[in-house]
Amino acid sequence: MSRPRCERCLRPLDHCLCPLIPSLDSRTRVVLLQHPSETSHALNTARLAALGLVNAELRVGEVFEDLGDLLDAPEYRPVLLFPGEQAQVLAAYGDTGDRPLMLIVPDGTWRKARKLLYLNPLLEALPRVTLAQVAPSRYRVRKAPEPGAVSTIEAV
Repeated sequence: MSRPRCERCLRPLDHCLCPLIPSLDSRTRVVLLQHPSETSHALNTARLAALGLVNAELRVGEVFEDLGDLLDAPEYRPVLLFPGEQAQVLAAYGDTGDRPLMLIVPDGTWRKARKLLYLNPLLEALPRVTLAQVAPSRYRVRKAPEPGAVSTIEAV
């Protein structure tokens, strides 16, 4: 018999994190695309990130059929947070009237995140952005595959 779980953070009730989750507003829309295998991980940091950001949502799957509709939102400029040769370093918004970003964030192991891109060609076609130099990850539950690699919640 499993322990009762919080319906919001999905942690066992005696380890519920909801009182610790902030409610942060953001001009940037964050859409986390989570590989289904990540939902069963104990911490599920993508879920925590989505709960802590007012302008965020979490979608779970491998193939996202309605991605075209999501990316066509006229009020945002969609970009993919994923490293690559053409990736531009993210910068703070200036005083320009630019549309805010819609930051698409694949969540999974590097292998599974690449699979999400492969299975969703619209993602592969998006302009890529990456983080500037980042401090070494403080996330100790999993080992970073290379220097500069951070967990989903750290990246967001």
